[in-house]
Amino acid sequence: RIMKMGILELVLPPGREISTRTVSKDTMVSGRQLQQGMEMPDGVTADSSYTSGVLFQQYLMNHLGNYTDPSKESLAYQMEYVFGGRDNDIDNLKSVASKLLFIREGVNFACLMADNVKRTEAQALAAAIASGFLVPPAAVVIESALLLCWAFAESVLDVRGKIPLVKTSADWQISLSNLSSLMEGLDSMRKNNEHGLSYEDYLQVLILPVSKEKKVMRAMDMIEDAIRKKGRANFYMDSCVVALEAFAEVKANRKKEFQVIRQYCYE
Repeated sequence: RIMKMGILELVLPPGREISTRTVSKDTMVSGRQLQQGMEMPDGVTADSSYTSGVLFQQYLMNHLGNYTDPSKESLAYQMEYVFGGRDNDIDNLKSVASKLLFIREGVNFACLMADNVKRTEAQALAAAIASGFLVPPAAVVIESALLLCWAFAESVLDVRGKIPLVKTSADWQISLSNLSSLMEGLDSMRKNNEHGLSYEDYLQVLILPVSKEKKVMRAMDMIEDAIRKKGRANFYMDSCVVALEAFAEVKANRKKEFQVIRQYCYE
């Protein structure tokens, strides 16, 4: 029953307002037919290194909003948009939360499988349930189901707080006997680890595998939108001049001639 609940209802604190803002992707860089300029030789080569990608992503984290630090532009959760690419804040936040919950569930299941004490506890309960239903051979299947449910419940608590990537027994939050009361004790059971990863840390990890093309295009969507909101309603990223060369020939009184060439570009 809990697994079928809405993802945001599970992982967000009660009473926390969620942005319902939307955008029209047809008018954005990634959704419209872009103008093409004339290339000029500038001697600059694209840097496709891993370090360059990390620095670009850090730039986005510093300048774009996210769930913990919303933007005042058309979309409040801009970094979630870079990850999900949906036209509204709710769907982008759902895509991040679902992926984060999926990752935590896998990590927590692996932790359970490596913890002999917790596995013994699950085996004992599974054997008791199987015996109660008079089907002892089903104990193995029931044990697997219990471990999956246990990992899922722990993951819900993880996403609501600050936790390490890989846990020890001391970091574990919910006991097997408390699974049935998960929704009643979401905040009382949770343990925050100051040395753990925050939501923004996990957000960066999730965005890292997104293709460079998608990150760049979606980032330009948000940058273009931000500039429009600052009073330049007709601003278009693809209409910006990157470099310009101008030539002028001036004649004065048929006696003097001047030729001037000027080049302008961003350093």
